[in-house]
Amino acid sequence: MNSLANVITDYYCNKNIIAEDKKEIYCYGFQLIIADIINYTIIIALGIILNRIIDSMVFLIILCGIRQFSGGFHAKTFAVCRLSFIATYICVLSISFIISKINNVYVVLINVICFIFISYFAPIEHPNKPMTSLQKKRNKLKSIITSSVVSVASVILVTMDMAVGVTISITLLAVAFWMLVSLLMRKGDKKNV
Repeated sequence: MNSLANVITDYYCNKNIIAEDKKEIYCYGFQLIIADIINYTIIIALGIILNRIIDSMVFLIILCGIRQFSGGFHAKTFAVCRLSFIATYICVLSISFIISKINNVYVVLINVICFIFISYFAPIEHPNKPMTSLQKKRNKLKSIITSSVVSVASVILVTMDMAVGVTISITLLAVAFWMLVSLLMRKGDKKNV
């Protein structure tokens, strides 16, 4: 991954698109893009293998969509990021399957708890990417709006007996979980969040 990012960065430097003094920044950006492509490809491939492609797409859209505003745990390495991302996906699918067989009241309860948690704690600022007070207010508002829309959609889909509503709810729970992990790590003064 690093070598591919270096090749791409060198190409753009040679074409004078990227200034030589910005090379390291762009290389890191390309590493992030490549890591995301790998993560998304793995999730889509698992969705195809498990015959859960719609749930996989919903997972990606909701997890990535809300987390960009709410913040949460960030791994130190790409390997830990990938592992936690895939583990989260597998947990979401497994818990969704179990919850869908029990009682839909749990979906409403999960949505309410997650909405309150996200509304209260979002956004969680990353130490390497500080936000202005205006950015914090905007991200909080976007987190609240996004999580409320997602929660309502989840409940509507569950009442229509569509299992994807449960997946939405459990993905929202995953967002809240990773926010909680980040908060707990900060409280313990861990530097890798």
